[in-house]
Amino acid sequence: MTGGNLRAAPQASANGTSDVWAHRWFGVYDVILYRPPTGWTVEDEWADLHPHTGKRLRKSQWWLLATRS
Repeated sequence: MTGGNLRAAPQASANGTSDVWAHRWFGVYDVILYRPPTGWTVEDEWADLHPHTGKRLRKSQWWLLATRS
C-alpha cells in the first residue's frame, strides 16, 4: 500500500466509460473479502487523501481502486 499517496483519476475509454474508479469501502467485513466484477482488477488502499480530489481526509479510510483488465 502507498499510504494514501495514490490518486485514481478517471480515464475515458473509446466507448466513453471509465477504465478507473475509486470507491470508499463501507463494508462491515474485511476489505480483502471484496470480489470485483469480471474484467476488473481491484486494489485496496488505506488512504489519507481523497483519491478524486486529493484533499486530506479527517481520518484514514479504506478505498477500493479498480482498473479494467
